[in-house]
Amino acid sequence: MPARLPFVLLLCLFSLPARAIDRVILNLGTLAGSGWQARGVRLVLVLGPGAGPALQGTLRVGSLRLAGMERPLDGLVLACARLRLGPALDCQGRLRIRRLEGAALAARVHLHRGPDGDLRLRLQALRWHGNRGYLTLTLAAGRWRLSGRLRLPDLARLAGWLRQRGLPTGWTLGGHARGRIRLEGDRQGLRRLVLDGQAGDAAFASADGLRAGERLAARFRLQARRRPDGWHGDLDLTLDAGALYLDPLYLQAKQPLHLAASGRWVPRRGRLLLDRLNYRDPGALALEGRLRLALDGSGPRLESLVVDQARLRLPAAYARYAQPWLYGTLGGDLKTDGRLEAALAWKGGTLQRLSLQGRGLSLADGQGRFRFQGLELSGHWADDGRAHELGVGWRSAGLYRIPLGRTRLRFQARGNRFRILGQPKVPVFDGRLVINEGDLSAPGRPDMRFGFDAVLTPVSLARVTRAFGWPRLAGTLSGVIPHVRYADHRLALGGMLLAEAFDGDIRVSHLVVEDPFGTVPRLQADVDLSRLDLKVLTDTFAFGKIEGRLSGRVKGLRLVDWKPVAFDAWFGTPADDHSRHRISQRAVENLSRIGGGGLPAGLSRAFLSLFRDFSYARLGLGCRLEQGVCHMRGVADAKEGFYIVRGRMLPPRIDVIGYAREVDWSTLLDRIRAVVKTGAAARVE
Repeated sequence: MPARLPFVLLLCLFSLPARAIDRVILNLGTLAGSGWQARGVRLVLVLGPGAGPALQGTLRVGSLRLAGMERPLDGLVLACARLRLGPALDCQGRLRIRRLEGAALAARVHLHRGPDGDLRLRLQALRWHGNRGYLTLTLAAGRWRLSGRLRLPDLARLAGWLRQRGLPTGWTLGGHARGRIRLEGDRQGLRRLVLDGQAGDAAFASADGLRAGERLAARFRLQARRRPDGWHGDLDLTLDAGALYLDPLYLQAKQPLHLAASGRWVPRRGRLLLDRLNYRDPGALALEGRLRLALDGSGPRLESLVVDQARLRLPAAYARYAQPWLYGTLGGDLKTDGRLEAALAWKGGTLQRLSLQGRGLSLADGQGRFRFQGLELSGHWADDGRAHELGVGWRSAGLYRIPLGRTRLRFQARGNRFRILGQPKVPVFDGRLVINEGDLSAPGRPDMRFGFDAVLTPVSLARVTRAFGWPRLAGTLSGVIPHVRYADHRLALGGMLLAEAFDGDIRVSHLVVEDPFGTVPRLQADVDLSRLDLKVLTDTFAFGKIEGRLSGRVKGLRLVDWKPVAFDAWFGTPADDHSRHRISQRAVENLSRIGGGGLPAGLSRAFLSLFRDFSYARLGLGCRLEQGVCHMRGVADAKEGFYIVRGRMLPPRIDVIGYAREVDWSTLLDRIRAVVKTGAAARVE
């Protein structure tokens, strides 16, 4: 049926006497116009009293399809309290739709259809999915436009409808929102959209709990236009309050967070390309850059990121944006301060370029492994095959309890390999660590490696022992440190460390540290002592005077989290020691306590008190630590136990015998601490 024929019939009906007919029912079947099609159309007209053309009417449509809509409108009822027919159609009344995108719709309506077929529909007091507002729909020349204002008091009621539009199953929504909407399209669908509004007390959560928000208050504006290659648009978003969790980041909007972005969405490739990205978190981070995201069923995945400029203020930037990614690593528990500027490019899981500029920074490991004050970073690096120079310096620093003085290091970088330039001298206590060669590769990655050769100039053992809280030792620590290498979480010393102490030598060799930057480092080493002066040693610890020399070895030393778990140690009189051998009464008592022994049978304390010191032939004590038990031994086996001190034949002489061959390691440590504490107290007195 031609679209204008019903109106011709109506005009003929109006020429009849008013009382001849008062109701007209037209079953119109299917009607179509520019950008729309209606099926199951039925029109009921009621003529008003008098001679005028006052009409009321009800239009029922089984289904109405508009260009660009995926699903038709079902069960449409348009009741016109005021209806005018002619070359143009005008209706004012009420509209009900039984099902529009899963919910009923009701509204006051003003419908106008012009002589040229253009349609204008205005809906007021609109109710749909529990939401309210007004909308204006215009259809003309194959194009349509929908605009208006909406109030969404309960976003949770929209969740089902949004799941049909791509919201993943299991996501929840809450809160309320309001704003303006403008949609434009044609027969091919939606061509342009503008959303401008705000949300309050909003909340969302993904099914896996890795993305969530609560008590969100936000202002937003989104505009987008469809082009042949996808959707192009701009977003301006301000988060005024609330908290966001985007695994692993947790952000609280104590001050407004602002995001502005421009880019395009390519549905056929599942890619979001942001060519302009500005982000502001006052007091923490200001960032300008661009990124590329893959959006699929597994969630958003970052494919590339370019940061043209980032200004970070510590500690806020570290706590909010760095620490969540670093948990469980060397940088996962830091105290930070200062400001840093950076630029970078990241693609395909690898860093491609990085620029850093920072002065006056401070970093300190929460577990006391390292610290830097007055840290300076500068330079540019790129994985482009060319050489670049970077600089690192600090005013003061520390590695565990080892202080490092003012230092400036320069690196030449080519790809992922970094080489130290020059021969930097790092102050260590009152000496220097002179680095002859050094290189680093793949920093920050699991396959990171580094190595260096260095010389340690003499360092005062008095300062070393004070820093570690040990009893004060005399002498120096020095040595050539060749072939230090770190790879596969393993640090190995290729040479030997030499300490000159107590008029003798202490050498550390075969030093290996597993996972030195982890939470539970493990150390292995061998330690050799050669001809230490016992008088100097025992005076240092207020142990009681012993004269003679001492040599020994700690073989297979193993520390876990810097605590001994295994070793085989022996300390005793060297075979070629021809020096004076004397031991004081107090030293005898302390050795007895440590060794778990005593005096030979029949030797009384009264006899012991008659002499200030005694002669001895040899002394020695060994411990093999296994599974928390120290297996003890001495210079020779006794009838019961073992000799710790073997006296000479000439008087006054004394033997000290140990009876416990197996001692709990913690018990032995308690004995040693008690002896040292008693000696320190006696020295103070």
